[in-house]
Amino acid sequence: MGTRPLALPVDYYELLNLAPAHLFPVLPQQVHGRGRAPEPQRLPSELLAPSAVDEAAILAERNASGDPALSPSARAVRLLEIEIGRRILRDPSRRNRYDALRITPGGAASRGDRLQALRELQQQVRDEIHREQGDPLAVADETSAYALGMAALMSGDYAQAREILRRAAAIQHDAATVQLAFVRATIAASDPLTLGEYVLRELAQALERAASAPEAHALRHLVHGLQARERGDRFGARKAFQAAVAQQANLAPAWHGLAAVELADQRFEAALEAAQQACNTDPRNQAAWSILAVAALRLRRRDRAIQAAGQIANLRGDPWTAAQVLRELGAA
Repeated sequence: MGTRPLALPVDYYELLNLAPAHLFPVLPQQVHGRGRAPEPQRLPSELLAPSAVDEAAILAERNASGDPALSPSARAVRLLEIEIGRRILRDPSRRNRYDALRITPGGAASRGDRLQALRELQQQVRDEIHREQGDPLAVADETSAYALGMAALMSGDYAQAREILRRAAAIQHDAATVQLAFVRATIAASDPLTLGEYVLRELAQALERAASAPEAHALRHLVHGLQARERGDRFGARKAFQAAVAQQANLAPAWHGLAAVELADQRFEAALEAAQQACNTDPRNQAAWSILAVAALRLRRRDRAIQAAGQIANLRGDPWTAAQVLRELGAA
């Protein structure tokens, strides 16, 4: 059996709808009938010719540009990832480096090294793009980069803030305020429970650099809880989330994480209470309202579930109703 490819944070083959057939053993070609020669084997260079990669990238860009579900900032991030993928997969040297990250076996330490190597490869390509296209951050000083990121964060453009502050944090390794801003922007940009191992590792490293700041303590517990949950360690996740809210009672993502763990363990009363705390702190958190509704249904408190479903419907807008949300959650 072959080595199973590493589940990387970004699968550029999938993003561009290309099959990495060259990563799998090529079986001998069969002879189709007497006197017929075997079909020629396709070499990796034929499978991923630069022209084929370019065509796939153009199609992916068109799909992303026309996707109504993507906000302008999310669309910009998607288009950048497509361009990064195009430049990696069409260049044999870069593609070989990327492929090696997918198939090299190893334990947890090796996995961390591979994720770091991927980050370095991505940054190399980003820098190339910025040099070619011109990028205000490429010539901005440290203070202006941080200011640009904070302006995006304060305006609610969390995806853009995350990308700017990620680069500002890479420049200002020792600036606790910059590291904390990057962590907050990343958590605000998407559901923290879906961040994945790679991003959580980034956040943990940023919080290590900001360890001297009192505000970092609760966030470190939050990230440790998210990492434990990602590993399937619900006991460890519960302890970490509880420590986070003990230090910062209005940390909505920690209450959300705690609610998810309690629901998974069928501790429905605790899940409902934690989800309510998350919703009180962040009323726009649909995922937390969903946990609240499911927990209420399990406790046979249908009125409470209908109320939570109504909140979700209001956030989604017309034509959603509480009844439709409840059906989506599996309620009769």
